[in-house]
Amino acid sequence: MRRNNKCQNVSNRCCNVVLDAAQSGWYLREDKSRRCKLTAMRIAVISLSILLLSGCWSRREIEDLNITVAAALDIGHIASEEQEFEKKGADYPRNQRITLTYQMAKPEQSSGQDASGSKKKYRNVSLSGDSLYQISRETSLKETNPIFGQHYKALVMGSDLAQQLNLRDVLDFFMREQEFRPSCLVYISRGTGKEVLDVNLTGDVPAFRLLGISDNHYRTNRLLKPLSLTNLLEKLNLMTSFLIQNVVTAKGELKLSGASIISGSTGKQLGYLDEEDMEAVNWVLGGSKGGVVKSKDIITNQVSVYEITNVKSQITPHVENGRISFDVKVKSDGRLGEQMISDGNDFDNKFIRRLEEDAEKQIKELVTKLLDKLQKKYHADVLGFSDKLRIAYPRLWEKEKKTWDETFATTPIRYDVQVTIREYGTTNMRARQVVGQEG
Repeated sequence: MRRNNKCQNVSNRCCNVVLDAAQSGWYLREDKSRRCKLTAMRIAVISLSILLLSGCWSRREIEDLNITVAAALDIGHIASEEQEFEKKGADYPRNQRITLTYQMAKPEQSSGQDASGSKKKYRNVSLSGDSLYQISRETSLKETNPIFGQHYKALVMGSDLAQQLNLRDVLDFFMREQEFRPSCLVYISRGTGKEVLDVNLTGDVPAFRLLGISDNHYRTNRLLKPLSLTNLLEKLNLMTSFLIQNVVTAKGELKLSGASIISGSTGKQLGYLDEEDMEAVNWVLGGSKGGVVKSKDIITNQVSVYEITNVKSQITPHVENGRISFDVKVKSDGRLGEQMISDGNDFDNKFIRRLEEDAEKQIKELVTKLLDKLQKKYHADVLGFSDKLRIAYPRLWEKEKKTWDETFATTPIRYDVQVTIREYGTTNMRARQVVGQEG
C-alpha cells in the first residue's frame, strides 16, 4: 500500500514537472511573439517618421525667392536700362513687340522690418522682346534668383496691346508656363499695364490692392465678377464676345472703373463700357448682392436711393418665322437707403410704390443706354444672350454662331423691371414722434 502511494506521488510530481515545462514553453513562445510585434511597430513608426522628414529636402528659403505677385503686358518699348545694355553690346537679337513687367514682393519689408512704410514693398522688372517665354528666361541674366510664380495675383494688359494683338496668341505662354498661376485675376488698363503695377501705394502692393478691390463686388454693382485667367481663355475659345474689368490710375492711386469689350471673332478690344453701363450689365445678368440705384422723384424731383439686396434676371429667347427676339425679366428686392423728400411718408404704400417706380424708370434708362451701345455701336453680345439661344435652339445656334454678333445687333430685346422695397427704416417714425412732442 505504501509502495503504491509512493508510486502515485512520484507520478504526480512527474506530471507537474511536465505541465510546468509545457506552461513555461508556452509563456516563452507568447513572450517571443509579443517582442516581435513590438519590434514591427517600432520599425513602422521609424519608417513613417523618415517619410515625414523627407518633406523638407527641397525647401527654399523665402529670402532666396523672387516671389512674383503680378505681371503686366504692353506693346513693346525699350526700357532705359535696356538701351544702356545695348550700347555696351549686352543685347540679344529680338523684335520689340511686347514688354513684360514682373512685380516682385519684398518679404523682408512685408514682414514688418520697414515699420515706417516709406519704402515700396515691391519692385518691378521690365523686359522686352517678341517671345514671352524667352523674356521670362532672360531674367536669369539679371536676377540672382529665378522668378517664383506660384503666387501670381493679377495680370494687367495695356489697352494698346489689347487693341492691336489677339489675346488668344498673347496669353498662350501663361497657360503653358507651369509656374504661372492660372487662377490669377485679369484686368485691362486704360493706359499701360506697367503704370498700374508702378502706382506708389504707401504700405501696400498694387497687386494686392487690385485683388482686394475686386472682392468688393458684393458691395457695388459697378464691378464685374472677378475674371480668372482660366475663365478668360475659356471665353476666348468659345469665340463669343465678353468683358474684362478695367483699371485706371491717377495721381498715384488706382480705381476699377468700367470694362473693356473683347470681340469673340478677333480676340481684340473693341471699346469700353463706363460705370453706368456696368450697373446695367449687372442688372441684365442678375446675381448682384449689393449696390445702389439713385433716382429722382417724378413729383418733387428730389433724390432717393434704393439699396440692392438681391437681383434675379431671366432671359428668354423666342423664334417666330425665323426671327429671333429676347425677353428680359428682372426682379429685385432691397431697402430704402435714402430719400430727400420732406413730405414723404415711408409707411405709406402709395409713396413707397412711387419710389419703386422711380427706381424702375432709372434702371430701364440704364439698360436702354447699354443695349443701344452694344447693338448699334459695337455689335457685340457680351451679356450672354448667345448662351440662352444655344441652349433653347441648338440647331438654329449652329447656323448663327459664326455671325452672331451681327445678328445680335438687329435682334429685338424687350425687358421688364420690378423693384420691391422690403425695408424702410424708422426715419419717419422718429420725425412724427418729435412733431407730436412739440405739439
